Amino acid sequence: MIKYKKVRRQVEEIDKIQCNKCGNSCLINGHLYGLSVIVSGGYDSIHLNDLTDYKFELCEECLVKLFGEFTIPPDLIKHYCEKSISWKWKNE
Repeated sequence: MIKYKKVRRQVEEIDKIQCNKCGNSCLINGHLYGLSVIVSGGYDSIHLNDLTDYKFELCEECLVKLFGEFTIPPDLIKHYCEKSISWKWKNE
């Protein structure tokens, strides 16, 4: 027979996520809206420190501005329609 007992545990939950570029919150109703990424400088990396990880977050607004600076726009993958679309900022 297996018997269970009730225990209390403390859990860590995310309190805030700030955009590294503008400082605004990336958290809306407890969910990340933006990008959280770790980028690694590989061995003999030219522009990043060798074997160093860079962790940062960008809010959606800063992410969209970054996309607008790309020479080659990002590919868009829509999950709710079949037709192909190209990158365009919503307010243009």
